This record gives sequence, C-alpha cells and structure tokens, in this order.
Amino acid sequence: MDSGLSGILASHAFAQGGKVIRPENPIVTAKMAEIRALQERARVLLRSDQIEQAITVLREATAIEASLVDGTWGLSGQELARLYVKLGRTEEALEAYRMLFRWDKAGWVPTGWDLVGPRIPRMEYAILLAKAGRPEDAKAMYYSELRRFNGGGRFKEPVPFLVVFDPEPEGVYWEYSPERLEAAALMIVALEGGTVDFVTREQTPTRDILRRVRALAPDWFYPVMYLAAQNWRYRQGPELLALAESLARPGLERDLIAKYRLELAEHKAIIEAEDTPDAPDERPMLEGCARRSRMQCLRPNETILRRLSR
Repeated sequence: MDSGLSGILASHAFAQGGKVIRPENPIVTAKMAEIRALQERARVLLRSDQIEQAITVLREATAIEASLVDGTWGLSGQELARLYVKLGRTEEALEAYRMLFRWDKAGWVPTGWDLVGPRIPRMEYAILLAKAGRPEDAKAMYYSELRRFNGGGRFKEPVPFLVVFDPEPEGVYWEYSPERLEAAALMIVALEGGTVDFVTREQTPTRDILRRVRALAPDWFYPVMYLAAQNWRYRQGPELLALAESLARPGLERDLIAKYRLELAEHKAIIEAEDTPDAPDERPMLEGCARRSRMQCLRPNETILRRLSR
C-alpha cells in the first residue's frame, strides 16, 4: 500500500470492543469504485468479443490496483493474464502473472518469507511455466501453493494431497512432465473450490476440472478418490473407492486408502451415534499439513521466486 495511504489508515484506527476499526478511507474508496467500473466495462467488451479493447481497459484497472497493494495487481490483473493465455500470447501472460506476486514476509513458513499473492493463479502460473519449457520455475510455483495448501475436512481432502516432483520420503513422487504438473495443479484448484468466470461470475464446475485432470493423468487415483469421498453416502461411493484403490500405486498411495477406509468407518459410527451427519473429519487435513511441513522440497526457493514475482 502507498506509504501515504497506510499512514492515513493507521492514524485513523481506533479500538472498539477489543477490535481495531479502520474507518473507510475516501481515497481508497474512490480508487476501488474506479476499478469496479473499469472491470464492468471490460465485461461488456468481452461479451461482444472486443478482446483487445477489454485488455486496454483491464490494463488501466491494473495500474490503479498496483497503487493500492504494494505495486501488485489484483482481480483485473488475474483476468488480464488469463486473456493473454487464451490468445496464446505466452510472454505477455507470464509477465501479467509475475505482476500478481511479490516476495515478502509470510507467517506460514518458518523462514518468515515467501511468495505473497493470490492462490489459484499460482497454479495457473505454474501450468503456463511448464508449457513454456521452464520445469524448475513451474515446480517452484507449484510448491509455493502446495506448502500453504489446507484442504479442510475429509470430503475436500479425502486423503493427504502429497504429489511432488522431487524424491521426498514424506510425499508421493512423480517424474516431472508438463502434463503431470498440470494434472496435480488442477487437482489443487478443484480442492480449493475452482475458478470464477470473470464475465459471468459463475463458478467453474468441479466435474469439468476433474475431467481435465483425468484426461491428463488417467492412471492417477486421486481424482477418483475425491469423487468417492464426495459420494460416500451413496451407492456409487464404494464403487468409486474400489476404482481408486485399483489405480493407487503400491506403497504410500495404497496405505492412504487403507487408512481412509478405517477412518471413514470410525467417522460413520460417530456421526450415527451422535446424530451429527455434517460433522467434519479433519484427520486427512492434519496428516497432510504435517507431512507437507516436513518436506524438504517444499521449502521456498528464494532465487527462483524472486524472479517469478515483481
């Protein structure tokens, strides 16, 4: 944020009922209104396929966004990057994604510094870097989200998500390829709720993301495992679980499924006894977070991440 704006906000903060209240700042409010107006104009242009004109408008919006949050771009910048990808303008897309991130203080890593910026665009950036023939950069960007990933309850992260592209005793190791990285990155996008279409404001259906994941990695158990967990109350749940088990590789993947079966049986007994059908089961999330925190390959690569951010 501009030093002047941060000073204004800090000087007007006050405590009320134990909470710090930051009153509305007229400068920020005016800028945000201008950004929203430009975004709406871009939507109108995109509905009529006036893409170049929409890009011009979004670039104007990103200049305002950059004046608000440490020089980085926000929603306008995300859509600009996605438009460049759709148009096949890879270098411009890579630069647009770079402008969404900065190397800064971060409370979620022991070192205290990491890549700061939007979460799902990290996976889009990683996929684009992989397609551009930059495997180490793609892995570093993918890892920047995986170390922060927190899937929530069992029906969001049915078993710990552990796919990495470097040998790692705590993880599920895959040999790197652009297609495999895209599959893993898109699975995280699905687990985090998917993307929202800029023009229609509608959520991308999870089934569409999973269809793409399975096309890229048809031998991978995880997307089927996710569907099995989503449907555990219904007839197709056990069928999907059996299919996931047949796809799982010997070792950690099959161990995770065996543990899932035991924990699901325990969870069923608890919710039936206590009549709490919506009770969460956070054990897969907790195990996943613990395993990911111990992975050496997930430590931030400052050299690469500084280069991939503004």
